[in-house]
Amino acid sequence: MGPLFSIALIAVTGLLVLGVAFVVARIFHASLVAFAVAATFVLGCGASSAVFFALSWFIIGAATLTSHWQVLGYLTALAASAVAGGLCLALLFLSVLRRSNISSKRTRVPRAA
Repeated sequence: MGPLFSIALIAVTGLLVLGVAFVVARIFHASLVAFAVAATFVLGCGASSAVFFALSWFIIGAATLTSHWQVLGYLTALAASAVAGGLCLALLFLSVLRRSNISSKRTRVPRAA
């Protein structure tokens, strides 16, 4: 299984996470804001997973994980860091969005007399 399979697996997983995050965010926000929050969550998950992988590569090195518990622990820590990073970036995005106070801005242009 080459890199194309890994890329396809990451893309499908990302789209599934985007869908679930959109449904959850849609409960609390309008559609456009919910999609932006969901996309930010997915980007945060990917970025924090990459950082976790890079840091674990420096800590563990090229050693193979021999026990099932080692693999389970590694994948659990990877998933936890991805969810935490995605949640942090999504909450940061929402706080910036609330500070800009988009809802109070005028949406229609007044008619010229």
